[in-house]
Amino acid sequence: MANPQPENGYSRIANEILEALAMTHLSPNEVRVLWVIIRQTYGWGKKSNKLPVSQISEMTGLHKENVSRSLKNLKSRLIVIATDNKRIGLNKNYDQWLSIPITNKAKYDQILPSTPEKKVINIDNKKLSISITNQSSLKKRKKETTTTTLVQGGEEKDKIEEPQELCRCRRYYEESFGGIPFNGFATELEKLVETYGEEMVMWSLENAVKQGNQQPKITYLSKSIVNHKREIDLANGPSSHRS
Repeated sequence: MANPQPENGYSRIANEILEALAMTHLSPNEVRVLWVIIRQTYGWGKKSNKLPVSQISEMTGLHKENVSRSLKNLKSRLIVIATDNKRIGLNKNYDQWLSIPITNKAKYDQILPSTPEKKVINIDNKKLSISITNQSSLKKRKKETTTTTLVQGGEEKDKIEEPQELCRCRRYYEESFGGIPFNGFATELEKLVETYGEEMVMWSLENAVKQGNQQPKITYLSKSIVNHKREIDLANGPSSHRS
C-alpha cells in the first residue's frame, strides 16, 4: 500500500501557482509533462533543470513525439520557459501565460487527420492554414463543419471536421497510445461514441491506460463499457430497473 511521507521528499510550490494551473486549459499530455517539470525542478529546490525528452518520456510513459509536441505547446504559451543552456522550468509569472479562449478550446483539442496522399498541415506547425467555418445540424448531436485548408503546394481543399466529442476521444487515443492503429479506426471510434456517448468512451480510454493496454481495440473498449454499465446497474440495485 502506498504511504508517501513529506520527509521522503516533497515539492515546495506556492499555492498561488497551483490555483493558476487549475484555471489553465491543458491537454492530458501537457499536464503530465508539466508535472514532471515541476517534480524535477521544485522537487529538487531548483527553478530550472536539464530535462531531455527521453527522461520525460520515461517518467510519463508518453512517446517522445508526444512529449516534444507538448513541450512545444507549453513553451509557446510561456507556461514553460527555456534557458540558453537547455534548462527548462515553470514560468511562475502566470500573468504571462497565454490562455486559450473558450471559443477556441474545441479547435485546440482537435487533431487534424492526415493521409499518405495529401498531408494536412499539422496544428503544431507554423500558421499556414486559413479556416472558413459554416456549421449546420446533422443527425443527433453531430455537427458538420466545412473547412478550407491550405495543403502542401498551396492548393485549397475542403474537408469535413469531426464532431467535437469524437475529436476529444480521438485526440486522447492518439496521445495516449501513439496514434490511430489503422485508417478505419476513427470511423469505428465514431460509432462507439454514437452508441455509448462521449463520457463512457472517454472512461474506457482512461481505464485502458490504467490497465496498461498499449493499443486497445474497439472490441476491448466496447466490452469494458458494457461491463462498466453492468457494474453501475448492480450498484444501483433493483430499484434502478423500476419504472
